[in-house]
Amino acid sequence: MSLQVTLKPSGHQFNVEFGETLLEAALRSGISLEYNCNNGTCGKCQASLVDGEIAETLHSDFVFKNTGKVEKQILLCRCKPATDLILEAREASNADEIPEQSIQTQVYRIEEASGDIRLLQLRTPRSQSLQFLAGQHVRLKVEGLPARHKSIASCPCNGMYLQFHFRNNPDNEFSNYIFNQVKTKSKITVTGPYGGFHLDEDSPRTIIFIAYETGFAPIKSLVEHALAREMSQDIHLYWLSRTNTPHYLENYCRAWSDAEDNFHYHSVTLATDVDAQIPQQLEHWGDSLLDKHPVLSDCDIYINGPDEKFKRLSDKLIENGLPRAQLQIDNMQRY
Repeated sequence: MSLQVTLKPSGHQFNVEFGETLLEAALRSGISLEYNCNNGTCGKCQASLVDGEIAETLHSDFVFKNTGKVEKQILLCRCKPATDLILEAREASNADEIPEQSIQTQVYRIEEASGDIRLLQLRTPRSQSLQFLAGQHVRLKVEGLPARHKSIASCPCNGMYLQFHFRNNPDNEFSNYIFNQVKTKSKITVTGPYGGFHLDEDSPRTIIFIAYETGFAPIKSLVEHALAREMSQDIHLYWLSRTNTPHYLENYCRAWSDAEDNFHYHSVTLATDVDAQIPQQLEHWGDSLLDKHPVLSDCDIYINGPDEKFKRLSDKLIENGLPRAQLQIDNMQRY
């Protein structure tokens, strides 16, 4: 039987399953709590127990200071509940509340998603997970190579395993490294997170995600976060690509559609492979989008793709009633 936890002052709630710590359950539910080590050393997940009982407190090395608070101080990563709880805890509601972190990671897995797409999964040390918001990016650094900024494709629910999507680009040193040299356990330093491309969790409006090719990476993170938060409004994912580029995780997207009644996946292949023709093709596709969503003021739209390709489409959406405040565009480089 699960137990319910209510957080103050946000009022956010989540359920804790048997055997879970409070932090594990909160992150699984998409709650952006402040934390770092996940093993009781740093004390960043400190919270106040306002009401309820704790069943088990795991060992920790952190020493609480005498704050004079009446409520009992606990570490969310070390405690399991015995009853429903009310806690006072620190949550990150925007990117400014998450500090820059620098973590030396190891390559955990490299997968070939298609002929020219690789999925890179990094693993942080047990003592230092990465705290980030879905949709953000980090700087990746390998000794001897220029640093590379990449969007995180994985969900913030587990900051120990970080996924990134790479296209084979012979003209880019980091891409060449990923495709030709990287090995399991290779060291890559991750610094960040950066960027304000993240979900408006307080909005009840229909969510429209538009991803272009490997720009699917941060959209994937946003979708996983929205589903973890059990957001109830309709969510539409439009994944756009050229005719010579596959939707390399299409089965993954279709699984979301099968599992969630309010999630709708749309695979879109543009009728050209020529870069110069993409802006016109996207603008033309916008007519189809407007047919499906005629009242854009009822929507929040998140686009991940190059500015030079999406400007005509984004202008069209605004001209047809989408408030600028309800349009977020992330234009990280795609390779």
